[in-house]
Amino acid sequence: MLGNAVRRAIRNGEEWACPRVSDLTYIVASFAGKIELETFEEGRESRLTEDLTRRAVLRIFGSYFDVDELESVVTAFDLGNQAETGSEKPSPDYPGLVANIDGLASAVKKLTDDDRPEAVAAAVEFVLEGLHLSRKLNCDRSGEGRL
Repeated sequence: MLGNAVRRAIRNGEEWACPRVSDLTYIVASFAGKIELETFEEGRESRLTEDLTRRAVLRIFGSYFDVDELESVVTAFDLGNQAETGSEKPSPDYPGLVANIDGLASAVKKLTDDDRPEAVAAAVEFVLEGLHLSRKLNCDRSGEGRL
């Protein structure tokens, strides 16, 4: 996960490497051989790991936000706004999302006072993924992620 954040920072010429929710997909490979997961079906370990990471994100999201307080963000998407996120998306693209989606700036501010694009990108992805896992936003996972 951190390795992907560093790779993205180098590739995009970013000053800071800051892991994001979209980097969690790389955690499955890092778990291989380090923890033993017993499943009834062969090959379900990666699916189980993905489920555990989704549950962890949702639990942490719930400790920061009540979904109702993000209703303006949800409404913005209901009105047709879209957001493209992903592990390869450059961090400087994220502050524009914050400016264009009502309520997202206050949600990001609740998570961090750091206004560097890398920190903003991590906060935006966390908020959007939390809303998706709370079944408030739809997400197209083809490619990286479009909400």
